[in-house]
Amino acid sequence: MAFLLADSFQSSLDKLNGEEQKAAKLAAFELQINPANPGLQCHRLANIKDKNFWSARASLDIRLIFHRVDSSVMLCYVDHHDPAYDWASRRKIETHPVTGAAQIIEIRETVREIQIPVHVPAERAAAPEPQRPLELTEADLLRHGIAAKLIPRMRNAAATIACWFINSDYNGETFCVRQAYRLGQNNPYKSLKTSLNADIDQEAWESLNSDTSIPFAKPSTGRIAVKVINHLGDEVMKVYRV
Repeated sequence: MAFLLADSFQSSLDKLNGEEQKAAKLAAFELQINPANPGLQCHRLANIKDKNFWSARASLDIRLIFHRVDSSVMLCYVDHHDPAYDWASRRKIETHPVTGAAQIIEIRETVREIQIPVHVPAERAAAPEPQRPLELTEADLLRHGIAAKLIPRMRNAAATIACWFINSDYNGETFCVRQAYRLGQNNPYKSLKTSLNADIDQEAWESLNSDTSIPFAKPSTGRIAVKVINHLGDEVMKVYRV
């Protein structure tokens, strides 16, 4: 087995005092003669990157750090117990990919500022225009709660709906009319004027003669209800969660 001496061992040895250097040299000699010498108390270091680093006891506090593989033992460093172990924990030995020489590599810890991506929700696309009853399929009408027997009558909604109402804050029990609209047929404006025997503000009527409601605030109950009545008196109500 080859016995090697790294430059880092000699430089670390020079930093010790006379007695410490003497103990380190004696331990190095013993390690070269017999790596299994029980007096050296050799053991593999734990919790480090390079699992081939070992420690040998030179004195009560001086430790040799060596790198041991099947073909060689390399003396790498010598120091007091804790600094020696700390040195080994931040090193690893690699073979140069071109020259094949062994290199002692220092593992440096770096602190990086990590930019955490912040999700910015995309702007909501404008809500599509609601479909008119004439544009809805039979499946659509059923999904909206229209009774199957009423679907044929609902096909021409503009002509068959007499009136419709919105409870814009439905509590689940009582339907309170908050918006009311009359569509009617056969000139409902004239019919209403005749029935009431009074003049009706044309502008006010136009605001009520609509199949589209005016905007309203989001309901505190989270629900709205829409009631539709046709000319035959059939009515249907649908509740929507908002």
